[in-house]
Amino acid sequence: MEQIAFDESGNTGADLLDKRQPVFILASVKLTPEQAEELKSIFEVAGNTPELKFNKLKKYGKHHFAIKKLLNHEYINPETVRLSVFHKEYCIWVHTVDRII
Repeated sequence: MEQIAFDESGNTGADLLDKRQPVFILASVKLTPEQAEELKSIFEVAGNTPELKFNKLKKYGKHHFAIKKLLNHEYINPETVRLSVFHKEYCIWVHTVDRII
C-alpha cells in the first residue's frame, strides 16, 4: 500500500517577510514502505535513523553522491513527487484576506 508524506521548507512562522527565506515550499511523496526503505538504504547512516534530514546530510561530502543518486532514482518522478512553491510576499495577501473573511 502506498503512503503519502508531506514536508515543508522555508517555514519562518509569522515572519513572512524574512528576506533570507522568501520562499515556502511544501513537498509530498507517494511511495510504498518498501520503496521508501530502498531509497533510504542509498544512504549509509548509523543505526535505525527514522528520518533523513537534508540539512544534516548536505554538510558531509560522503553523502553528496547518495543525494544525487536519490534525486536521479526511478522512484523520484512526477507520479510520486509533488512540489508547491509559494513566494511569502504574496502569502501575506492570502493571509490578510483569510483573516478579514
